This record gives sequence, structure tokens and C-alpha cells, in this order.
Amino acid sequence: MVAAAALAAATVWMPVAALVVFGPLGFALWLLFALAAAAFYVRVWRQWVPVLAGLVLDVGALALTALGLLVAGCGGDQAGHVDRWMWALGGMLAFAIGTWALSRPSRALWGLPLGTLAGAAVVIGLAVVLNGNTGLCPD
Repeated sequence: MVAAAALAAATVWMPVAALVVFGPLGFALWLLFALAAAAFYVRVWRQWVPVLAGLVLDVGALALTALGLLVAGCGGDQAGHVDRWMWALGGMLAFAIGTWALSRPSRALWGLPLGTLAGAAVVIGLAVVLNGNTGLCPD
């Protein structure tokens, strides 16, 4: 379970947060952590194909999340925003689902992207319902 939680932590919105909050150094530290977590996970479970496929699909889910945040940011006339607690709630949901999915390598293929998309749905939904929109419209 520790291996699953470490790898889930390395994949759940962590690269984006590390880049935004800490810049290139934070992203480099995240990359080292992610590689170590992946190596530990593969060593424990001895399966890497479904996990690698799940990670690749998770990148696509992160791209869909970004697109959803942008589209939801363009609705309405008022300037909305996403509160920090919304990000935290969405991240915790994605982490929980990702950890559950990685607790069995066969679930990693679909569980990692599902966790990311579920977390994104919570963040976008709360921002739209409570604040009008995400405030991330590129104009």
C-alpha cells in the first residue's frame, strides 16, 4: 500500500503544482520523486506495463482537466476563481482513487485517469456552482 500511495502522490496533479508553486526546481524535485516512487512500485509489484499505460493515460486526463478548467472559466460575465480548498478537495479525491487503483496493478490502467478526472470534476463543479466560473478563461 505504501508503494501505491507514493506513486499516486507522484501522479496526482503534483507535477503541475510543483511547477506552478516552486518553479523549475520544484518540477525537477518532483521528477526525482516520481522516478523513485515508480521504481519502488515496480519492485514491489513486479508489473510495469499496466502502470506505465495508466500513467500515459493519466497525462491525457491532466490535459482534459486543463481544457475543462479553461472552458469552465469562460462562462458568465463575472470573474470567478477556484478556491484553495477546492483544489485540495479535488486533489485528495484524485489521490484516494489513484492509491486504490494502484493497490492492484490491473486497475492502474483505468484507475489513474479516472481519479484525475474525478478530482477535476469536483474542482470545476464547485468553482462553477459557488463562484460562477473558474476564472481561467484565456480570452
